[in-house]
Amino acid sequence: MGLLKNIPGWLYGNVRDFVNERRFRQLDGNPMYSGIYPTYEAATLGMPKHGGTGFDDAAAVDFFLHHHEDLNQFDYPVLFWLEKTYRPGDAIFDFGGGLGQCRYAYRPYLPLIEEAPWTVCDVPSLVEKGRELARQRGAAQLHFTTDLKNAAETSIFLTNGALQYLHADLPELLRPLDRLPEHVIVNRIPVYTGEAYYTVQRTRHRSYTPYRIVNRDQFVAAMADLGYQLVDSWEVQRSVYVNFHPERYVPSYGGFYFSRTAGTPLVTERATMKVRA
Repeated sequence: MGLLKNIPGWLYGNVRDFVNERRFRQLDGNPMYSGIYPTYEAATLGMPKHGGTGFDDAAAVDFFLHHHEDLNQFDYPVLFWLEKTYRPGDAIFDFGGGLGQCRYAYRPYLPLIEEAPWTVCDVPSLVEKGRELARQRGAAQLHFTTDLKNAAETSIFLTNGALQYLHADLPELLRPLDRLPEHVIVNRIPVYTGEAYYTVQRTRHRSYTPYRIVNRDQFVAAMADLGYQLVDSWEVQRSVYVNFHPERYVPSYGGFYFSRTAGTPLVTERATMKVRA
């Protein structure tokens, strides 16, 4: 009898996933996820052949143009730590910063941004449009690059919702730098307690891309190996569900503040930002 009681839930779950898998093939709507892959390359091969790929295209540029001044409600911990860590003369490196939307959105809340050299690192199409937009808006302190090596010239490394789209994790990206940034603020990345994996995301701008899910403890440990102390972390109530793989469910995204400054006080409270999955 116990087994029979589980049948309705099992049947509903599989029917739902079957329907969602068909919807995944339609390039319209909120992000959806399909497939479990061991590597970035395998996930790339698993992407549907129709539609765009990644963020280096006109559709992604258009999407960010319409949202470049929107403040994400789950970025308040970032605002808090930028204000705490910034010192006059510090340069900020915004990895995966698109058109510079974080700088535009944060400016009303952080007057310091007006004077801070802010460098966005992203794909060529976003960098090109970002430079044009910065010229139009007179944002003289906003710069753009496609080269991560420029992060060695900055004190604060910021990345918002970008690491999950990369082949390598953040510690692997930082390790080759000639000089490591003193502060690292990471926000909106999918982390959980299970095994790391890749899936394929259907994005909001009509494309598909590999999507990396990381193990939280392994990520923190790898940053510690670079000399970074975890000072604060918080949860963002956004989730990842991969069709037909409930065991790989990611119940929340994470945010982290790491520091290489000796004696940085630990923050015990956590900020939980609620958003729709």
